Amino acid sequence: MRRAIGIDPGTLSFDVCGVEGDRLFLDRTIPSAEITANPDVLVDMLQSAAPVDMIVGPSGYGLPWVRAQDLTHEQIELLILSEERDRGQDAIIGGMRGMLQLLKESGLPIIFAPGVISLT
Repeated sequence: MRRAIGIDPGTLSFDVCGVEGDRLFLDRTIPSAEITANPDVLVDMLQSAAPVDMIVGPSGYGLPWVRAQDLTHEQIELLILSEERDRGQDAIIGGMRGMLQLLKESGLPIIFAPGVISLT
C-alpha cells in the first residue's frame, strides 16, 4: 500500500496529513511560529513517519512540479514570495527559507506542486 503525506502551509499553522490506502497515519498541526523558530521540527516529523512514497511539500505559488532536491535558490525565493512589503519580517522569511533548505537536503521524497489556480 502506498504511503503519502501532504503539507498545507497556512498563516497560523502547517497541517500535515499522511494516508496509507484508506487509513490516516499522520494528522498533525504545527504552529507556523514554531516552524519559523525551529525549521527542523517539520523535517524531524516527516523523517519519523518514514518510509513514505511521496510527500507533497508546502507549495502553491505557481512553481512547476519540482523535486525538493532539485530546488534552485531562485525557486526557493519564489516559494517564500519574499517581496519589499515583507521587509521587517526577516525572522519569518528566514525561518521559511531555512525550512525549505532543510527539506531540500533531507533526502525525503518531497515534491512541490503548482497552486491549484496554475492547474486549470
